[in-house]
Amino acid sequence: MEFLNTALTFPTVVFSVLLIIVILFWLVTIVGLADIDMFEADVELETQASTASTSGIFNNLGLGEVPLTVSSSIIIMTAWLISIYSQAWFLTEFKSHSLYYVFGALIILACSIIALPLSALITKPLRRFFTSKQTANKHDFIGLECTIATSKVTQTFGQARVTLQGAEQLIEIRVQDLTHQFNLGDTALLIEHLVDSRSYVIAPKPWS
Repeated sequence: MEFLNTALTFPTVVFSVLLIIVILFWLVTIVGLADIDMFEADVELETQASTASTSGIFNNLGLGEVPLTVSSSIIIMTAWLISIYSQAWFLTEFKSHSLYYVFGALIILACSIIALPLSALITKPLRRFFTSKQTANKHDFIGLECTIATSKVTQTFGQARVTLQGAEQLIEIRVQDLTHQFNLGDTALLIEHLVDSRSYVIAPKPWS
């Protein structure tokens, strides 16, 4: 009960709200209504337009080597855990203090900063699963067989798993012909790369 009370009071409640949003996002992603890379295109455009210090920190720590949704989720979860213990250890005796919210704001800032290098360590083992996807030539996938990883595939949404050079990768896919419906677990052929959406057009296998 004390743990729940801490999670729902300032300053930890700030991270608790963000954590709830993260959990909802991954639940939506699991059922196939969102893409794990859905924010990547916007981030790339912003990075090209300006050299923001935040982007530099992310890249220096290696957090930019995994999708933004993954790194952000881990950062929020890590900051939330740090905040839980920080609030319990340092703020309990200051609940009636006039500077309680000032101390709380400082804890939010401190937890956010400390969470960055810790999250970088946590994501380090995950980077190899995404590096090959980022470095592989977009044309290397053309002609390969893929397995649908979402509940549906449309002209604007879809993901599939494909194996390239012995490594399984998750890529964005689209359909141009809606007469054939693809479902979770179906196999298809990658026939074209779409530059604008950074995705691949799929078609039914001619031999199936």
